[in-house]
Amino acid sequence: MLFALADTCASCAHSGPSFDPVLGLLLALFSAFGVFGALAGSAAAAAGAAGAGGAAAGGAAGGGSGPGGSVSNSISPVLEASAPPIAQPDGSVDAGQPDGRTQPDTTIGDGDAQRPHGLEGGDADAPGTGESGSGEVSAGRDGGVAGEASGDEGGDTQRTREVGEQNDDGNTQRQRTPGGEQRVPGSFDGPSADGGVDHYDPDGRLETTSHPDGSRTEYYDNGSSYTVHPGGSTTTVNSAGAVDTYDPQTNTYTHTADGTTTSVTTYPDGLTRTTGADGTVTLDRPGGIRETYNTETGVSTRYQDGVLATRSADGTLTYTSNDGTTVVHTDNTQDVYDAQGNQIRSVAADGTTTERFDDGSVVVKAPDGSTTRTFVGGGRNTYDAKTGAVTYTGPDGRADTLFPDGTHRTTTTDGTTTYDRPNRTSDSYNPNTGVATHSENGVTTTRYPDGSVSYSDSTGTTVEHRDGSIDAYDKSGRHTAHVDSKGNTTDIYP
Repeated sequence: MLFALADTCASCAHSGPSFDPVLGLLLALFSAFGVFGALAGSAAAAAGAAGAGGAAAGGAAGGGSGPGGSVSNSISPVLEASAPPIAQPDGSVDAGQPDGRTQPDTTIGDGDAQRPHGLEGGDADAPGTGESGSGEVSAGRDGGVAGEASGDEGGDTQRTREVGEQNDDGNTQRQRTPGGEQRVPGSFDGPSADGGVDHYDPDGRLETTSHPDGSRTEYYDNGSSYTVHPGGSTTTVNSAGAVDTYDPQTNTYTHTADGTTTSVTTYPDGLTRTTGADGTVTLDRPGGIRETYNTETGVSTRYQDGVLATRSADGTLTYTSNDGTTVVHTDNTQDVYDAQGNQIRSVAADGTTTERFDDGSVVVKAPDGSTTRTFVGGGRNTYDAKTGAVTYTGPDGRADTLFPDGTHRTTTTDGTTTYDRPNRTSDSYNPNTGVATHSENGVTTTRYPDGSVSYSDSTGTTVEHRDGSIDAYDKSGRHTAHVDSKGNTTDIYP
């Protein structure tokens, strides 16, 4: 019986003024007891449209007709709740819808909050809520009435808004489709270029595209678009053509503009990888370590503990810090500069190092550890790692060398070298004259290039010639005797 009554009421909704007010009262009673409230509300809305041409009180959703005579029906709460949520970039929900979904503002790459074509007003009104039920008001561009009315706690009936009319918050009314999308009546679908579905507003402007791979793109009045891909990744194209993408699975953000792309990926261990527009890849590691590599130039860098290491395409390494710069060449030579750019150290291919000091002195160190320090005035100190000898050479060229055993060597400017030993012996040699001497126990023996030998002590000197003859001299150098080669002695007196 009740189903027959429902059919009768549905036909009465189109009967105009012939609808019986008594029947409307009867259906209102059914609504009060909670029996088929949605059916009673629909009939009551039809009665209100026939008698007053506006909204009527009811406990459930109803429909109204627009100027064109078409009927715009808001979907029932049951269908509304079964529709899947609309994916939004900020993840917010519309508390005013039965399933808690929303159509929030979308912030695109240029920072503007935009709406798709034909949805200029923003979200539809949140439904009223009262003890007698709740409802939603929605409409499209064509000016027709489409809405629901609900009683509030005070028993007042909320007014049904016209299509295109603004809500109290300044938003324009829209219609929600069974799929959960808010649409304008008169909008239509068509095939997209990739085999998906394009949705257009009544003016023929493209609003959305549902792609075959499951992604969905929204288009905005300023020429930008926003796409949500399966898996949650997003692509935003702003009005200037710049493209921003974000992949939540890899936590990667990319920005492409003017044909160049910059991407940033953050890994669970704290590593961040940035690919610059010039092809430079930057790795920021925990602990303040940064590494870069330019795919076009081949230059790579590493920054750690205040030192920046740079490797050029030819393999040259440069280390830079607050203290200065070190350049390591491919032939293993090095150049070191202070913070002011002054060269303070160099390394030859064989490992020999040269250091320069503030006083102007220069120290050269050989691979075996031998060093030579040269002073501005011309003197120098030398250390021989093999013998352990330390030599000081004065500006005049005289050199004094001290050996580990205590031997002192002196080299004069004429080339004569003398060794004075701790046992009170000494030896000397003049390379220019060929004369060599040896001193021991107070006696000095001198050997000459012609083969003669002289012996000197505190009393005088005796000279033995190569032919066997001998000459004697006193301590003052006076010739006192001569012995010929046959042994004949001649004394010479004053």
